[in-house]
Amino acid sequence: MSIRAKLILVFMLVVIFSGANLYVYYWGKNQTDSSLEELRKANETQVELGRIEREFSDIQKQIQILVTFNDNSGDIALSPEQIEDFDSKSQSISQRFEAVAELISDRNRVALEKVTAKSNELIRSWRRFYLFFGRQHMEAITELSVNGEPLSTEVTLLLLPELIAEERLRVDQARKDYYERTQLTSRITVLMFAGSTLVLLLALLVFSRDLVKRLAQLRRGAEQIGAGELSTRLEDNSRDELGDLAQSFNAMGGKLAAARAEIDEQYEKVESERARAEGLLLNILPESTAAELRTAGKVAPQYYSQGTVLFADIKGFTLATEKISVDKLVEILNAYFTAFDRICEKYGVEKLKTIGDCYMAVAGVPSRRLAHCVNAVLVGWEFIEVAKELSQRPGYPPWQVRVGIHTGPVIAGVVGINKFAFDIWGSTVNRAARLEQGGSPGRINISEDVRLHVKDFFELESRGQIVTKERQGVEMFFVTGPQRSLSEDGAPVRKAFQDRYNLYFQEELSDLPESLVAAAEQSELASQSG
Repeated sequence: MSIRAKLILVFMLVVIFSGANLYVYYWGKNQTDSSLEELRKANETQVELGRIEREFSDIQKQIQILVTFNDNSGDIALSPEQIEDFDSKSQSISQRFEAVAELISDRNRVALEKVTAKSNELIRSWRRFYLFFGRQHMEAITELSVNGEPLSTEVTLLLLPELIAEERLRVDQARKDYYERTQLTSRITVLMFAGSTLVLLLALLVFSRDLVKRLAQLRRGAEQIGAGELSTRLEDNSRDELGDLAQSFNAMGGKLAAARAEIDEQYEKVESERARAEGLLLNILPESTAAELRTAGKVAPQYYSQGTVLFADIKGFTLATEKISVDKLVEILNAYFTAFDRICEKYGVEKLKTIGDCYMAVAGVPSRRLAHCVNAVLVGWEFIEVAKELSQRPGYPPWQVRVGIHTGPVIAGVVGINKFAFDIWGSTVNRAARLEQGGSPGRINISEDVRLHVKDFFELESRGQIVTKERQGVEMFFVTGPQRSLSEDGAPVRKAFQDRYNLYFQEELSDLPESLVAAAEQSELASQSG
C-alpha cells in the first residue's frame, strides 16, 4: 500500500472519531443545559415566591398598624396617596404571580392557580377595607374580620408556604439532577475521547513504525550529506514514494560530490581575492566608511559638529635623514608609526595619514564618541612615551615627539576614484597643525576648546597666547598629568580616572598608561615635600 493510501485511511479514522466525539460532546452539553435551565427556573420561582410572601407580610403589618391607630385616635380617613401605594403593592404582587406562572413546574401549577385565585380575593378584600377605612368604620372592620383575615390566614399560612415548600423540593431535585447529569456526561465524554484516541494511536503506531524508520534513515543520510560525506547512499528498494525519494537522493549525492569539487576550487580563488581586497580596503578606510562604500558604491561627505584632530611630529627626523641610511630610516620610522597605529586602535582614534614624519589622526570621526577629546590626549601621551622607549633601542636616534590637539567642526569624506583616501577638512585641521608647530618636543599642546573638555581629567599648564604663523594669538596649554582632584580623597589615580571617565561618557576605559599614573604619583610626592 502506498503512503498516500495509508494517510487517507488514517484521515478517515480521524474524521469518524472526531464526529463521534462531537456528537457525544453536544449530547452531553444538551443534557446539562436542560438540567441547568430547570435549576434556574426553580431558583427564580423560589425567589419570586419569597418576595410575594414578604409583600403580603408588609401589607398585613400596615393594616394592623392602621387598625391599632384608628382605635386610639378615632376615625381618620386614608389619603389617596395611601390607597395608591396599596394599589401599587397589589399590582406588584399580581405581576410576580404572572412571572411565577411562566417558571412553575407542571406538578405545582394547580397549587399556584389556587394560591393566585385566593390571593386576588384577599387583595380585593383588603382594597375594600382601605376604601371603607375612616369613612365607614364598621364596614371596614366587618370586611377585614369576615373576609380579609380568613383569606389572609389561608394564603399566607397555608397555601403560599405549601407552594414554597414544594418549590424548595423542586430546587433540591433540580440541583441533584444537574450534578448527576454533569457527572454522567463527563464520564461518557472522557471514555469516548479516550477510546477513540487509543484506536487512533494504535492505527498511527502501526502505520508510522515503518515510516519513521525509513524517514530516520533518510534524515541520517541528509545529515551525512550536510556534513560533507557526499559518498553516502541509501538502501531502500521499496516501490512507494519513499523508495523513489531514496533513489533520487542517491543520484543527488553523486552530482553534489562532483559539483563540490569544482566549487571548492573556485571558492578558494574567490575567497583569497576577497580577503586581499577587504584587507586593503580596511587599511585605507575606517570600517564604517568601508561598509558604506561596499553597500552604496560611494561615500557621502558628512559634517561633524565635534571632532578632535591630533598632529604628531618627530623632532630631529630631517637631520637624521642626512646621517642614517635609507633602509634603516624606513625601519625606524615604521617602528614608530606601527606603535602609533596600535595606540590609536586601543583608544578608538582613527588614523588618517602620515606625511613624512608627521602623523595625523582624528577622534570622534567617523565613530561619534563623547570621550573623543580625552581619548586624543591619552593617545598623544602614549605617543610621547613610546617615542622615549624606542629612542633607547640600539641604533635608534634620540627622537622626541611633539603633539598638537584641537577640537571643533570638521567635514569627513572619501576622495579619489583609483586610490581611495579618507580625509577631513576644515579650520579645525589647520588649527591643530598650528598647535603642533607651536608646541615643544615631548609635550602635548592643546587649544582652549580642548581644555574645556579635558580639564576635569588632566592638569594643564597655561602658556598664554602664542602667536601662530598667521600672526594670530591663540591660547595654548600643555598637558602635565592627571587632574590632582582625582586623588584628593585618597583613591588610586587609576581607579578615580576610570570612574570619572565612566560617569562622564557612559563607557569603560580599559586601562590607563603607566606613565600617566607615575606622573600623578610624582606630582603627589612633590606637593607633599613642598
